[in-house]
Amino acid sequence: MNKQEYIKKECEEFNTMGEIQKVAFSIGLAKGLEIAEGFAVWIRDKGFNSVRIEGNLLWSIGNGSPYKHTTAELLEIYLTENEKK
Repeated sequence: MNKQEYIKKECEEFNTMGEIQKVAFSIGLAKGLEIAEGFAVWIRDKGFNSVRIEGNLLWSIGNGSPYKHTTAELLEIYLTENEKK
């Protein structure tokens, strides 16, 4: 299923929404997927590695540094960097 098909399917599940709300929802969902795709590429390109420690997923740069960043922290860094572009 491609991104457009996924968005259409998700919007169809919200029968109680009016058309304006469905459009707003689909735009927000599309933007969220765009951010997720960019974040995944950014993680890969920066060379981050992950490990699960006591149920928590932690990330480090692939240079042997300690695992200390949560996914939320990395997402915040990613969004801040992309805001400047």
